[in-house]
Amino acid sequence: MLHDIGKMRLLMGLLAVSGMVFFAFQAVGSGPEKASGSLRSDLVEITTRLPKGRSEMERVIFQHDRHTAVLAEDSCASCHPKTEKGIVFRFRQIEPVAPEEAKDLYHEGCISCHKETKAAGKDSGPLAADCRVCHKDDTKYASGWSEIIFSKSLHYRHVASNAIRPIDGATARKDGGNCSACHHAFDLKAEKLAYARGEEGSCGYCHKSVATRDDMIRRNVPAIREASHVSCVGCHTDRAVEKKKGGPTTCAGCHDKIERAKYKVVEEIPRLNRNQPDAVLLATGLKMAAAEGTQPKAVVDAVAFNHVSHEKGVESCKTCHHASLESCGSCHTPGGDEKGGYVRLGQAMHGQGANASCVSCHETSKQNSSCAGCHNQMPAKKFQDTNCRLCHNIDPVTITPFAGDKDGCARIAAEEVAARTRTLPMVARKDIPETVTIDAMVNRFEAVKLPHGKIVQAIYDSLGDNRMACYFHREPTTLCQGCHHHSPASLKPPRCASCHGEPFVEGPGGRPGLQGAYHLQCIGCHEDMGIEKPSANDCSACHAKRKQGGTPRATSQ
Repeated sequence: MLHDIGKMRLLMGLLAVSGMVFFAFQAVGSGPEKASGSLRSDLVEITTRLPKGRSEMERVIFQHDRHTAVLAEDSCASCHPKTEKGIVFRFRQIEPVAPEEAKDLYHEGCISCHKETKAAGKDSGPLAADCRVCHKDDTKYASGWSEIIFSKSLHYRHVASNAIRPIDGATARKDGGNCSACHHAFDLKAEKLAYARGEEGSCGYCHKSVATRDDMIRRNVPAIREASHVSCVGCHTDRAVEKKKGGPTTCAGCHDKIERAKYKVVEEIPRLNRNQPDAVLLATGLKMAAAEGTQPKAVVDAVAFNHVSHEKGVESCKTCHHASLESCGSCHTPGGDEKGGYVRLGQAMHGQGANASCVSCHETSKQNSSCAGCHNQMPAKKFQDTNCRLCHNIDPVTITPFAGDKDGCARIAAEEVAARTRTLPMVARKDIPETVTIDAMVNRFEAVKLPHGKIVQAIYDSLGDNRMACYFHREPTTLCQGCHHHSPASLKPPRCASCHGEPFVEGPGGRPGLQGAYHLQCIGCHEDMGIEKPSANDCSACHAKRKQGGTPRATSQ
């Protein structure tokens, strides 16, 4: 049941030394006991890697939050030493120790605490003779641990907090910000961590999933889990000791989905200033040629990228800038480069399934409920069949004189972005049929009066000010393609029956019959858009039963 604990290694338990002693987190729990059913977010695996040939007891699955709840205020200090750099997330060790010594530390520390608790007349944990109470490979709890995403809302709440002071410890934020409390770089001259204004980036840019060696600074760089626990949990516990309001100090507080759902979400977040542009001209080939003083090779038309609107649509800068806050072309060159893992710029922008790819992100956006109802019903297009000009629409001839001029390129991009429409085009209401009669099953049910006009308006309204929809839905009839999916865009598209035959008669190429087409389209759309009524099995919600003696009519749709 706990086979995936190894995947959840958190440095709150932490790999002490490869081949020696380590903790590993796994879990989900919204309180000291059960959280999400039988899931906990605080399960820590404790095991020793003894020399080959030496036997050992089964691992211990340690319920971390259960212990911190009992120890209360002294919970961290009871088990973890603290240095000037903060809490050390190893059990009673500042530096890793050998397996035998670690085993003695655990037994001595845990059992002595249990004895003291029992002597005080309180419920206690197992004692020295109760080996199998701790050392067993089965548990009634399974891991529900999940990674915490430091969203824009969470980030802004930290930025706006007066409780978080700058790195110099000042009580007031002299520069109006507290970025230095978390963001730092290594100062080679001073040989210490320091704040570099204007160079703030994601923690993950330097702190990787495992500890690394940075030869430039001649230092080992802790893994992101260790760095985040020392910094974040350390700050939270300091606040708790001072009896001040702060962030979570339990595993569940950060790694339990139920607990995270309780976080306050800031809806209107001011734009974070990192000296980023408002609009960017994506014309890497031309810019490289201008910098090298050479003639540009065959290049595609440039793209005016609206940086402001994309900032609003992603969870963090790291969504696109996955390795650093440099421009995409800095790592991903047209021909591929070692710095970018030999992923060419075109691949990086258009890659299918790549999280940071433009095309992949756009495709993922189609799964939003307001989009999925149409896009899931439409035939998928191959990438080579898409219209490149929707994005690549600035002629290189226009750009070439300015290719080496940063301000000139920015001006061209800004002008193009400003000229774009910000409203979704819609067919004039007078050209939209208000009602469409569907009588494909009149032998059993009355004809369906489809509120066509109402449905079109609802789809239009659901998109609201969706900038992506406004950009890609260029024509008023584009929305019509969601249902009228195989016919050219038109104010008077063919009837469904023009392509789909009699009910339950499958056509060429797997084309469903008329009745099947209606149900696949309508029910599929309702499910994809999260429309609960009418439900898929509530036939009478759409189809009133025919009265006895009624005369069937010919199919009109």
